[in-house]
Parts: sequence; C-alpha cells; structure tokens
Amino acid sequence: MNKHILRRLLGALVAVLAVTFITFIALDTTGDAATALAGESASREQLTVLRAQLGLDQPVLARYGAFLTNAMRGDLGRSLVNNQPVADLLRERLPYTILLALAACALALTIGMIVGIGAATRAGTRADALLMSGAALGLAVPTFWSALLLMLLFSVRLRWLPVIGAEGIQSFILPSVTLALPTAAAIARLMRSSLLDVLRADYVRTARAKGLKPRHILTQHIVRNSLLPVVTMLGLHLGYLLGGAFIVETIFALPGLGRLTVQAIFDRDYPIVLGATLMIAAVYIAINFVVDLAHGWLDPQVAREAI
Repeated sequence: MNKHILRRLLGALVAVLAVTFITFIALDTTGDAATALAGESASREQLTVLRAQLGLDQPVLARYGAFLTNAMRGDLGRSLVNNQPVADLLRERLPYTILLALAACALALTIGMIVGIGAATRAGTRADALLMSGAALGLAVPTFWSALLLMLLFSVRLRWLPVIGAEGIQSFILPSVTLALPTAAAIARLMRSSLLDVLRADYVRTARAKGLKPRHILTQHIVRNSLLPVVTMLGLHLGYLLGGAFIVETIFALPGLGRLTVQAIFDRDYPIVLGATLMIAAVYIAINFVVDLAHGWLDPQVAREAI
C-alpha cells in the first residue's frame, strides 16, 4: 500500500509540473505582457525597460525554473496589474470557489442518486423514460444558458434570489444549481446503469434467498457496490466543477478564483494565471487521490490489489 501511495504522489507531482509548464508556454506564446501593460502607444525603449523589469527578457525555461523555485517557497510572484502578492489574491478568492464547487458537488450527488435509483427501480416504465429524458436534457443544456434561464426566472421574474454578488448564502443557490445540473444528470445515468447491473448479480439473489431484509440488501449490497463507478466519475467531475466555476462565477459576478483568473487572462496578468493554474491542478489531483482511497474503502479488493 505504501508503494502504491508513493507512486500516486510521484504521478501527482509530474502532473502538476506538466500542467504548469504547458500553461507557462501557452501564455508566453499568446502575446507580450509588457505591451498589454504599457499600451499600444508605448515606445520600443519603454517596452524594453518594462520587459527587463518584469524579467520577460529572460529565456522561457529560465523564467519557468525561477517560477518553480519561488513557488516551492510559497512565493507565486506579484500581480502585474496591481502589484499585490499573487498568493494573497488566490488565498482571498479560493474559499468562494471551494464553497461553490462543494455545494454543487453535494447537490449533484444527491439529485443524481435520487433520480438514478428512482429510474433503476422503475426500469422500463414511463417514469424511467421521463427521468432519463430529464437527465439527457441536463447534459445537453450548456451551463451559461441554464445560468441565464435560472437568473431570469428566480431573480428577475420571481425576485426570490439575488442576481449577482456574494451577499450571504442565498447568493450561492443559483450558481450551485447551475453548476450541479450537468454533473447530476451524468450521475443519474451512471447510477441507473450500475444499479441495474448489480440487481442482476448472483450475490444479490443469494442475499434474497437467505431471507435478508430488503433494506439491508439495498444499503449493504446494492447501493454500496453501485457507488464504485459513481465515486470514480464524481472525482473526475470535481475537476469539471472547478473549471466550470470560471464561467458561473463570471456570469453571477462571484468574487471567486475563476472570475479572478478570467480577468487576469484579459489583462495578461501571467503570474495570477500561473498561480491559479497551479492551485487548481493541486486541488484536482488531491481530490483524485482521495477518490482512490475511497475506492479502497468501498471495495477492499481494490486496496489489496494496490499492495
């Protein structure tokens, strides 16, 4: 087990390095930060001085090495726009994104399991077809479109919830629902398929033949074994939730990490973009590591095979 954990940690380190390197190269090829800061009317001499001050006159690999060295010390540089420490800006915005992603994840898991179990227990009926049609619709509707529809209905027409901002917990309801809908639809479809497979398994028929209570069979045999693929997919979709938060935070004007990064991309504020990429990659990889441990708890055979 220790070797398995060590391999996973080394793989996580390589993944973080790969993500930051690709982001660094992509940002370097998209344009000149000095020109974006100084403006199109700046002279060549002014741009040369500004590039030297920002360290942009150094080779790409040298700048990337300096970024990694400083990042290991907790220094992610300073914003090119307002000269504030990037680490402080990310630390200030991250709680809003984490809260939004966790709320959306809990909501998606709850809705997805209820719909999936309801469809599986009524397989082949009109209720099953209706629930799966709703799940297909949830997957098909783009996030930005559902956000606008929810905003129009609950904020503009009914005036039940705030339109934008982060004034209290009510401000997170519409963004969480918007972010949760596609993931809930995917969980519902997978939960239905997994439950139908487990219901046909030999050990379920054996448990029924032994006279075990239906509730015990459902919780200890059917649902628990059906959760394995759902947990895997949920870990992968948490990355989607963190990425999707960029769009949702921008639409609902939430002061989260996504909105900060989107604005930094427009401003060509590379230190903020790199710092946000590093932080999200680290969080996403840590979540997948926890998912691996959860697999071992749900299915002890997985843990034994990893030793």
